Amino acid sequence: MKPPSKTEPGSPGSLRWQRPERPLLVLVLALLSSTSGLYLLVIAGLRLHNSNAVSLMSGADLLGEMVLRGPIVFLIAAALFLLNAVGLWKLMDWARLLCMALAAISAALVLPRAAAALAGGNPLSILVASLAVILRIAVVFYLTQPGTKQAFAQN
Repeated sequence: MKPPSKTEPGSPGSLRWQRPERPLLVLVLALLSSTSGLYLLVIAGLRLHNSNAVSLMSGADLLGEMVLRGPIVFLIAAALFLLNAVGLWKLMDWARLLCMALAAISAALVLPRAAAALAGGNPLSILVASLAVILRIAVVFYLTQPGTKQAFAQN
């Protein structure tokens, strides 16, 4: 019996063996998570260095009212987002669950802004705030789909 060739799927030299199939939306979520984590890390670093360097409200899109707790919350959230990005990149199932939790918590944290926009009556504010909540819910929905679960189950 001959050893597997480099071009056969599943052989050590084949591309399929080296790189798992990563769904495009999972790649997008990993990139968004890493970008969010880096953004929060920069804000936390600037605030810890100089408390007047940047407004805490800079992180309100990701953290809602939690921004008022200070830069330590930014550091914790940054660590979670960066950990999530690495896990999503490696298709680890715990990262899928963490991503769903982060999206659900984030949706709950931006709901007050959506309600305020609705009360304000500005159509553009209503649209932006509503989309923020809907996209976060869509992420949770996508990550619960059988095809997405299967991609994560391979690792």
